[in-house]
Amino acid sequence: QARLINDARAEGIVSLSAAILEKDIHVTEAIRAIAARTRPGDSLTFAGGTCLSKAHHLVKRMSEDVDFRLIPNELESLGRNARSAHLRTVHGELVEALRAADFLVRDEDIKVRNERNKFSCELRYQSAYDADTSLRPSVLIELTAIRPRLGTKQLALRPLIDELTGKKTAEGANAACIAVAQTYSEKIVSYLRRSAEHLTKRENSQYDERLARHIYDVHCIETRYFA
Repeated sequence: QARLINDARAEGIVSLSAAILEKDIHVTEAIRAIAARTRPGDSLTFAGGTCLSKAHHLVKRMSEDVDFRLIPNELESLGRNARSAHLRTVHGELVEALRAADFLVRDEDIKVRNERNKFSCELRYQSAYDADTSLRPSVLIELTAIRPRLGTKQLALRPLIDELTGKKTAEGANAACIAVAQTYSEKIVSYLRRSAEHLTKRENSQYDERLARHIYDVHCIETRYFA
């Protein structure tokens, strides 16, 4: 993969930085590790902007977050404590699967909130290339226990360097993917909610300029999917 990235850039086949192409490989591997994890009673759905880019091919931007939805078939019949215990087990198995795929997942980079319905962790990796200032030094994994309102579709994903060059450097991933229409609605709601929180000073963090990605994604969906 490193040789293909170097050759493709040297030959002018791709203009993206080596660091971006490298990170996309890590993102793809993380999706594959998560999607391959199976557990009776639960199912995972790939979602978010990365799904729009890598699975639906509707946006042309590097998306660093891997967003999955846990469809909690068993959780809906469980009480509060049993639900929390079940989610704790699911989260632990997810971290084990990522570590088994040779990702570094530090305990301090794991966060849970909203009674364990929201889980996130950062995957650290050592880059072989000069840093790209547009990228974070990790891959962010987010898992939300919520049932998608629309149907899902099984789609194949490949590393970006493979798509751009027509080569096959690694196994891709197959994942159940959230409907584009649902992502469209969520993008609009997310941008408006976060902007309102900032304007009314109800959020602790500074305004994230990367929220503009929601506007771009909505534009791409409207012009390439709904048009």
